Parts: sequence; C-alpha cells; structure tokens
Amino acid sequence: MLFEAFVVTLFSRPFVALRALFALAQGKARFKQVLAHQLDAGRPENLPYRDDLLAYLHEEKQRGRQIHLVSAADQSIVTAIASWLGIFDSCAGSKGTINLKGAAKARYLKDRFPDGFAYIGDSTADVTVWREADEILLAGNNPAANRSAVRLNKPITRHFPD
Repeated sequence: MLFEAFVVTLFSRPFVALRALFALAQGKARFKQVLAHQLDAGRPENLPYRDDLLAYLHEEKQRGRQIHLVSAADQSIVTAIASWLGIFDSCAGSKGTINLKGAAKARYLKDRFPDGFAYIGDSTADVTVWREADEILLAGNNPAANRSAVRLNKPITRHFPD
C-alpha cells in the first residue's frame, strides 16, 4: 500500500508527495498517514484482492473463527478495507507515530491474542510475526519470505500463491 500510495500521489500531486517525503523525518508511520490522506481511502473496491484468500477467510468465518485485519498500512486505509469486505471482527493499522510492521505487529498480536493466533503474511517483514504465531499461512510467491517461513520449522497451514 505504501508504494502504491506514493506513486499515485507523486503523479497526481507531486508537491504533496514532496511534503510527504518531509514527513518521513517524523517516522514511517507519519509518512503513511500523510499519503493516506491523499488517497481516496473510501474506495477499497478498487484494490486488488486474492480471490482464493478471501474465499478461505469467508469459509473460516462461517466455521466460527474470528478474523482480524492487522496491517502496516495506515489505519484509515485498513478501516476502509475492513468495512468494504465486511468479514473482519476488528482491524488495526499504523497510526501516525506507530508503524504496525514487523516487531511492532508481533507485539500487538501477542498482546491482543495471548492464547495464540494464525497469521497470513507475504514478506520477510512478517518473519517476526510468524515466529510468534501458532500457524503460518503464506500469501504470494516471495521466495525470500517463503524460505524464511519454512526455516521457522512451524506448520505452514496454507499457501495462497499469486
């Protein structure tokens, strides 16, 4: 989301993109927040989604499992996506000073779900979260992330390739 938000802003409002770069001095979470305000976060229907992953989430929800959207994207974007999809019990994202990525996300999930959790990830930044998770699910075909997940010697429950 961060890369897409920056590119959209760069081409549609280059001076705002420059201002966002200055916000980066206040931290990556602030940078995300500034960019998110430039996007139409109320239009999550325009984002690409993995149909196989969404089908799985719907199945799990119908089985009674709680589903939570926890993303490093800005909270406004995460809230819009959660509202649009309508399957999440809660959602959490980066908020101005807190970048909910890597170790911060792992701490959040461990504190929020002390009895354990499953985590679906797609990047090497997710290795820290997978380390704390009871179940690993992979999204996409990021070779480095997939190798790192396998090295954790935990069960990989599902893989949703590109």
